[in-house]
Amino acid sequence: MEQMADTHELTSDHKEELRRIGRLLEIADGFQLFIAEFNDPLFRKKIIEEISAFGVKATVLEVDRRKFPKFNDFEKKIAQLSKEYKIIHVIDLDTWLKMDEGDRMVLGFNYHREGIARTCNASLFLWMTELGIYSFMTTIPDMWSWRSAVLSFLIEKEKTIGSPLADKGYDYIKAMPLQRRLARIKEIEEYLKAPPPDLERRLLAELHKELGKLYIHLGTRDGLQKGMGYFERALKIDIDLYGERHQSVVEDYNNIGSAWDSLGESEKALEYFEKALKIYIDVKGENYLTVATLYNNMGLTWDKLGDSKKALEFYEKALKIDLILFGESHPNVAIRYNNIGLAWINLGEYSKALVYCEKALKIDLTLYGESHPNIAIRYNNIGLAWEKIGESKKAQDYYERALEIDLKVYGENHPNIANRYNNIGSTWYRLGELRKALEYYEKALEIDLKVYGDKHPGIAYDYNNIGMAWKRLGASKQALKYLEKALKISRGFYKDNHLHVMKIRNNINLLQKPNPQ
Repeated sequence: MEQMADTHELTSDHKEELRRIGRLLEIADGFQLFIAEFNDPLFRKKIIEEISAFGVKATVLEVDRRKFPKFNDFEKKIAQLSKEYKIIHVIDLDTWLKMDEGDRMVLGFNYHREGIARTCNASLFLWMTELGIYSFMTTIPDMWSWRSAVLSFLIEKEKTIGSPLADKGYDYIKAMPLQRRLARIKEIEEYLKAPPPDLERRLLAELHKELGKLYIHLGTRDGLQKGMGYFERALKIDIDLYGERHQSVVEDYNNIGSAWDSLGESEKALEYFEKALKIYIDVKGENYLTVATLYNNMGLTWDKLGDSKKALEFYEKALKIDLILFGESHPNVAIRYNNIGLAWINLGEYSKALVYCEKALKIDLTLYGESHPNIAIRYNNIGLAWEKIGESKKAQDYYERALEIDLKVYGENHPNIANRYNNIGSTWYRLGELRKALEYYEKALEIDLKVYGDKHPGIAYDYNNIGMAWKRLGASKQALKYLEKALKISRGFYKDNHLHVMKIRNNINLLQKPNPQ
């Protein structure tokens, strides 16, 4: 951590932004709104300390939906703090605001802006990532128009491919509401039809990467293919700009590999991950976060190919690097323990799996507290281990804990909620409560149809579960209807030798097989 902090020095641009703040604070008379962009939480902390040097009494307010379930609670807290402090730094807005026009927090900012300005006698600094700022600007335009300044405190640092954008372990593009994602796609594509003549090729590559990620997260085959196309264009630009042996090219290969993996072409995915890995190790060496990320991605791909022993090798390589870089109490270490645990589940070593999944949970509880999406993932995977052991009731308890957290974080219509419902359904299925299982499987299907439409592999998974529940209820025609729907979707997405396709076809064969007398 110290080595990382040493690289975060103030540039001339950062110093100029601080001078701007100083000038604006000097003339401040009551409420001011500052939008502050950051891409590193440690550097954000450093800048907040630099601002404190102006001699103006300041405080930091961390927001989440547990502390501030209603916008009025936030408004009252701001008003209360402004009686004592002249600067209020608000952090974690990206996770608190869901950036959906109908979200109550977003509506709160738009409708209560005059109340905030009237009751808050302080300078309000809203710290957000690039995506958070874009969403704020487009979703809350009235509040945006009241800004005194937009400040940039970005740092040049090693890009960590596949990592979350901020310190809360949150995948922002994945978490964007579907309509917001589609609107952003349309906006960038319209812009690229007639880009300004002086648009830097570096920025053009970044826009292609953003479009690639937005399309990938649509989850459809068409979206994945379009996303792949944008990643390949970004790769071409980056090779033209930097040559083959560059961090941006490594990122492009990783993105293309991830797209192939999502399309079910795991061997092709490995090809691209290996290219990225070779370049990075040749240029910089092995003990870097990007190498750990690539090892982790390769482990995930080997797991999908059904070789969990090979996956374990890569997860353990990733873990070794992360322990060297960060020590034990770090979110990346928790991710590695989690993935090692899942590999042991696939290998049938459920007690070993529990040890690793519980290690991951312990780290994340220390880092994030109880009400965080990562904790929901840990509870879910501990539940999975208990379910495999045969302790369905115990598993159900963990799945329900995960569901409770995710409902608070995401609301009802989110793929994580569908996943939790499917897993609770699975425990009822194992307990022989087939009507209850169906109830949860159908809840999952309803959400996934809203999120993805009807041609997504997640829908095939839901149909398969519903079909198998009907099979056990003895309703063979109903079961076959759902299983055939599942097969049709899966074959539209994957090749016939893909594990998902073969599993569904096997379920159909079992259904059609005559019962022995």
